[in-house]
This record gives sequence, C-alpha cells and structure tokens, in this order.
Amino acid sequence: MNSEMSLRVPTARRRLKCHNLSWEEVETAARKILTATSENLGIDQRWTFNYHYYAMRAAPTIVLRAKHRNLPHAVAVKYLHQTDGRLISRAKSEFAMLCELHAKLDPKHRSIVARPFASTRHGYACEWVHLPRMKTVLLASAFSASRRQRCIATAATNLRLMHDALGVRTKPLNTDAQIERLKSSGGASLAWSSAVEKFVELSHGFDGQMIPHGPVHADFTPGNILFGPKRSVIFDFGRTHKNGPTYSDMTYFLAYVIAYCTIGTNRTLQSRIHEDVHTFMNAYGNQNVDDQEVIYYTYLAHILRRWGRHEAKSLDTNRSFHLRAYDRFAAGRMEHLCARVMRHCF
Repeated sequence: MNSEMSLRVPTARRRLKCHNLSWEEVETAARKILTATSENLGIDQRWTFNYHYYAMRAAPTIVLRAKHRNLPHAVAVKYLHQTDGRLISRAKSEFAMLCELHAKLDPKHRSIVARPFASTRHGYACEWVHLPRMKTVLLASAFSASRRQRCIATAATNLRLMHDALGVRTKPLNTDAQIERLKSSGGASLAWSSAVEKFVELSHGFDGQMIPHGPVHADFTPGNILFGPKRSVIFDFGRTHKNGPTYSDMTYFLAYVIAYCTIGTNRTLQSRIHEDVHTFMNAYGNQNVDDQEVIYYTYLAHILRRWGRHEAKSLDTNRSFHLRAYDRFAAGRMEHLCARVMRHCF
C-alpha cells in the first residue's frame, strides 16, 4: 500500500499539526479502514492514497483520497481523529444511514448518495464524488435565475427520493413545540418578543394541520449537496433522524437559497420566496396550497430562532468584540427579514 502527502506538503503538515497529529498516525488509521474495504470488495491491498482535505480547524474528520487499480472510481477515507463518543456515534449513524439508503433506493436512483464500502472504529470509507457543492454553484450564479431554479428542483427531487425510500407518514403539526423551541432560542429584545407574539397568533391557524413526518436530514443545505450536470449527491447524514416533520428540511434549504441569491438580483423578497417555494414544491411533487402555507410558517419560525440566537450571542461577554458585533449585525438582518416575511407571506 503506497501513501504520500499532498503536493502541497507544507500546507498538509501545518493542517495536521493544528490537530496534534502526524502523517504516520493518519496513515496507520487509513490503512485499517482500507483493509476493511478490500475485504468487503474482495480486492487486494494495493491502494494509493494521499492527504486531501479537511473541513475546518475544529473538524473531527480528516478525509483522504484513495485509488485502487481494480476500481473505476476513487474512495473517500474519513478518519476520525477525535475520540469524543458523541462524534464517533455520529459517524456510525452517518455510515448506517448511507448503507440503508443505498439498500432501499431504487438502483437507478442510488446515485443521490455516495456508495458506502466499510466502517471501523477509526472511520469509514465511501465513494469519492468529485463535484462542486451546490452552495458554490448558487453563489456563482446570482444573476442566473434558470440555474438557481435547476438547483432548487434537483434538491427537491433528491429529498423526495430519500423520503420515498425510508417512508413518510402524516401526523398533526405540533405548534406548541414550535413555540417552546422558539422561546428557548435566547432572544430578549422588545422587537423579538413582539415578533414572537405575532407568531403565536399565527400558530392558531396551523395547529393540528396534518403534515408529513419521516426522515429528517437536519442539515439539508446547499453546502451539503454536491451538484453537477449529470449527478447530484446528498452527504453529511450525521444528524439525520427518522421521525420528524419533513418540512423542516425544505425550510432549512430554502432559507439558505434565499440568502445566497440576494446579491445581484432585482426581484423583491416577496417574489423570490414565492417563486422558490413554488419551484421546490412542484419538483417535490406537492402542489397543495395549504402545504405551501406551512412552508412559510416554518420558514418564519426558522428566521425567529436565528434572530434569537444571534441576539443571545451578541450579549455574551465571554465572546470577542468582533464576534459580538457580527451577531448584532446578523440579528438586525433577521429582524428586517422577519418583518418583510410577515408582511408579504401572511
């Protein structure tokens, strides 16, 4: 088994050093994961891999790119360099969800997730997908409405395939839980409290409405979707649970899309929200007007939660001045967005 550092050796060594790791330690763990992969696939141990990527300075995962002469595609080796039990269980649940989706999806639709290969206590191996993130495509196409709509429709289609594979049932919407979760976000200003009171009044019209419940990705954003002309892949299933309101993923995704597409557009917020929600629901296969109203309701709840969290963080004296200033700015943006959503969507 051959191994090597990336061509940018100094950068790779610095990144490993910030985690107090050596290349030898990473290589040893990667060998164990690839050994399990070879046994599952019935191939020899002649792997070539290199240090490739890590998400952020505090990320618990280091990703290596491995190649084998008998495989037509590369393999992503995700090594957990932290021993936190919560992170280990999250990685195990992510691999288990990949296996379940790959087994239950129709063969012609299995391309929406990376193919899993093997898992050990050090991490797991899955198919390497060389595509840009949808977030990058959206940011690069602020002036292209057609490309943005294609991204939204693709995400909705993939989400529907995931729901069909794992099963969805209808349950009544629990507005009391939404309100309690909202009040615990930490907002304290008079404007935030007034907005919450208006949200509570709106909740009376949605209480008990039947909505779909099933698998929830819990981090379904354009940053966790790989997007290309012929294939799109959902990843990062570490927070996924199987019993929740499926509209939360739709709201989470649309909130980020609207945020990414505000620069360089002349459309009003009202037309942008209505158009994006309509595109998503049509691609998902649901054109019920009442369900679109639930999307607006959960979207407003999402904005209010973010507003409250940013407010609470801006008052935390243990954080730096710059972080608190950013949170004050973000809270102001959420306040402005909340007022406009209440005005145009209800």
